[in-house]
Amino acid sequence: FSLPVRRSLLPFGLWCMLRALRALATMAETSTQNIPLRPISWAQLQEHVESGQVQRLGRVQAALDEYRMWREEQLQTFATISDCVAHRVFAHPLVRDADTGKLRVDSPQTHLSTETERAEHHARVAAPPLGRRIVFRPNDFPYSLEAGIAHDVLWCETGSLTTDEIRAHVEHHCSGRETLWFVNPPALQSVRGLFHVHIFSRSRE
Repeated sequence: FSLPVRRSLLPFGLWCMLRALRALATMAETSTQNIPLRPISWAQLQEHVESGQVQRLGRVQAALDEYRMWREEQLQTFATISDCVAHRVFAHPLVRDADTGKLRVDSPQTHLSTETERAEHHARVAAPPLGRRIVFRPNDFPYSLEAGIAHDVLWCETGSLTTDEIRAHVEHHCSGRETLWFVNPPALQSVRGLFHVHIFSRSRE
């Protein structure tokens, strides 16, 4: 999927400076991730998840560089990464922002200017509508894990999920497999506008 990107009407020098600042912000955000020297074992994964030290999970440098490049490319087209993911995962329709020329999800949240405001809006949704979609799919940029460990993501279209709801979806999608899961704390979330759960599974030994 691609659409032409309209460059802002800002002076070229200022446009370049803003783009560089955005790239630095992306690097600062992703720099909170640990960079493992070797693939993480199931025992290590279990220790980090159960202790709440999920910041110790991460991608090897090459994968992290690929992820950063992908983010930068998407932010040339989409207003936020949340807009990108909402469109790709849930096929939400898009509108083009009149000021920036970038694409936003066409929803009641479109008027919210920042991804933080959108996340706060999601948190205030007390009763998500019936029929909301929940999507289980492989993580496009999985953490560095030993062979045999799957890293999937459970995406929630609106609002959030209770612990019991998450467990039900994990049991449904990973039936017969050993599982671990967690929700990243806000400081570690790279897609703040959509509630999502990291799920890890492997065949039972």
